[in-house]
Amino acid sequence: AALDAAASASVELAGAFGASGLVLEYVVDATTYHLGVEDGVVRVRPGAAAAATVRFSTDRATAAAVAQGEASAQHAFMTGSLRIGGDVTAILAHHAALARLDDVFAPVRAATTY
Repeated sequence: AALDAAASASVELAGAFGASGLVLEYVVDATTYHLGVEDGVVRVRPGAAAAATVRFSTDRATAAAVAQGEASAQHAFMTGSLRIGGDVTAILAHHAALARLDDVFAPVRAATTY
């Protein structure tokens, strides 16, 4: 809920993705949520996406390390701790907009107990 509130309220994200229809699904152990972009509005919702563009899956320890800046997502991917599926080129196509999520979600990370 906190991620959704931060994303949907962000002036920074408004329109950054355009009308892309991008959907990123995250599976952390047994918890699944997804980030969807529709008509420039970014929402984060619990559960699996109906049709994910890209899927990420990892364990809780890796997710926490990446979120806290103790590990990079690239390193986790290279070592097999983070798995990626779907249309990976969509990540590259939306790289600039995705980079903005780090700042938007910073207050949520700061308030999260890992």
